[in-house]
Amino acid sequence: MIRDPNMSEILQTAQQGFAAQAAELAAIQQRLLSHVITKSATGSTDISQSMGLDRQFRLIYVRCHFTAGVGSAQLTVSVDSAKATAYHCQLIKILQAGTGKDVFRHVSQTNLEDPSPWTIDTGDAVKIAWINPDPGLMTWGLECGFALAS
Repeated sequence: MIRDPNMSEILQTAQQGFAAQAAELAAIQQRLLSHVITKSATGSTDISQSMGLDRQFRLIYVRCHFTAGVGSAQLTVSVDSAKATAYHCQLIKILQAGTGKDVFRHVSQTNLEDPSPWTIDTGDAVKIAWINPDPGLMTWGLECGFALAS
């Protein structure tokens, strides 16, 4: 004799399936949010780089190594907003960056929880600016790490 399941058994089975699906989706989302996408640039003149992704993202780190030449200068990291200049915002200012004064700024894990103040909107970019005190002699290698925002 085949027994028809009652409604509470059906609902319980469905809820268990939804819970398993939600847990799997949360694990996938966590992996995506922790995956770092890097963008880099190099040169021997001033740094005037805009970097970003084609969707909403979070800034994870900025690092820059300087070689040869002498001197240091201020390095700034800001948001270049697609909305308007009124929305541009300075994020980081390093007063002395140059040979012997590399830059490494990592956004702490607690600041990366969504919603994060380090989330950059679609169409916006992170802009890095630095005036080379010894152009042509001092070279730099710049790398930014980004993660997708949820």
